[in-house]
Amino acid sequence: MEILTTHRLRVRQIQPSDASVLMSILGDPTVMKYFGAVFDERGVQLWIENVRREYPFRTGLWLAEHRQTGEGLGIVGVSAIELEGTAELELHAAFAKAAWGKGYAVEAAKACVAYGFRTKKVRRIVGVIRVDNRATRKAAERVGLSYSHEVVENGAPYAIYTYARERLPHPHPNASHVA
Repeated sequence: MEILTTHRLRVRQIQPSDASVLMSILGDPTVMKYFGAVFDERGVQLWIENVRREYPFRTGLWLAEHRQTGEGLGIVGVSAIELEGTAELELHAAFAKAAWGKGYAVEAAKACVAYGFRTKKVRRIVGVIRVDNRATRKAAERVGLSYSHEVVENGAPYAIYTYARERLPHPHPNASHVA
């Protein structure tokens, strides 16, 4: 099921048949450097099953594809988390190395922020980013998230970024369709 489209991207629910493209992302040590684990084929299959459990709630992680070619480029989405005792909606993005530096992650993440605010009654969307992951922190700022503070989770320092609902432009300039 299609979730949203942007000028260059189509974002849709992940299917079991996406395992090979997801392996190129989740199985790549460079891409997964700040996520704590590199997945093997079985791990990707289990990850897909887990991700799909969130779809009935209109949240989750989705596959971002190039609209013209259908090439799978990355994983994006918004999902419910608990952060410092508070229920939050977290923005996610992880793209294949071949897609880095082309603006796809920022384009998809901006549309996911708009989607999150349109579908959920949340006051803000958060980004939880390893402190030493400078590239993702810069991308979060390009999306419009602002640095808030740092936390330590599982022994690792994370920077918390936030995007308050009242800052969302209407309509979102990159989203041509939001489900």
